[in-house]
Amino acid sequence: MTPRVPGAAPSQQPMTLTAQGGMVSFGATVMGSTIAGQPIVETPLGLFTLGAKVALPEGTQLQLRVMQPPGTAATGQAAGQPATLMELSHQWTALDEALATLRAIDPKAAQAVLDQTIAKPGPQLAGGLAFFLVALRGGGDLKRWLGETSVQALEKSGRGKLIQRLSEEFREMAKAGSPEAAQSSEWRPMFMPVFDGEGIRQLRLFVHRDGGENGDDDAPPGKRFLVEADFTRLGQFQLDGLVQAKKLDLVVRTRQALPGEVTQNINAIFTRSLDAAGFVGKLRFEAGAKMVMPDPEAMYGHAPGVSA
Repeated sequence: MTPRVPGAAPSQQPMTLTAQGGMVSFGATVMGSTIAGQPIVETPLGLFTLGAKVALPEGTQLQLRVMQPPGTAATGQAAGQPATLMELSHQWTALDEALATLRAIDPKAAQAVLDQTIAKPGPQLAGGLAFFLVALRGGGDLKRWLGETSVQALEKSGRGKLIQRLSEEFREMAKAGSPEAAQSSEWRPMFMPVFDGEGIRQLRLFVHRDGGENGDDDAPPGKRFLVEADFTRLGQFQLDGLVQAKKLDLVVRTRQALPGEVTQNINAIFTRSLDAAGFVGKLRFEAGAKMVMPDPEAMYGHAPGVSA
């Protein structure tokens, strides 16, 4: 499972990174535009908002090149600086490094973190995600999440700068996901690490207050959420939910129609969950539909400069 930021239609050409002569270039697909008329493009690094106000049809293929300001060195990640929110939405490199170091100096502690702390697909997923969210709401205290023993072991191994970077990134994610970080009409991003048996993937949850489905101001207030993930065999999933009092409506969006057995299983799980919680609601499947796309600039700030 490889989570991604929500996007629209998939690109028609492989989007790969190419490095040559110190320059990084990559393919991109136009997914839509902001209210101001700036194109939103999907790239291997996530979603970007281009600075130029130019009308480009959806599906337009672009070749972009990262432009570093004159006299600057490598990117923040390469220089050991904390990653941006855009980078953290795609991959949490500092966490990968911390776990690799912990495996080398204390394999038992590293295994304990993977087994007891980080969420995994299956029965432990909900508990692991809840534990991470509690730590985020606590202000991003790294020791509260990874455990004081693990953090101290990393510090004693001489990886103090790595812990500092990891802590700053954790606090930045906590700040971005806090209710105070966004107005009621804006999406709040929460990035949650999930161990899929091979590596750490970032699951993306987007939440905002919603007056009702389809913008109905007369509907009772509720909370709308988006969860997006990629699966190896079934492709990209987007769960679009609206909770109002004791009612949950959920839309499952996919690129291709799901097999009948899969939709039956999802229906059964949804029905059991509603009954257990005392909720009512509706479940709808949409195949080939455009994914809901929060404005990346509003959530992540300005993207790195690129040229087409």
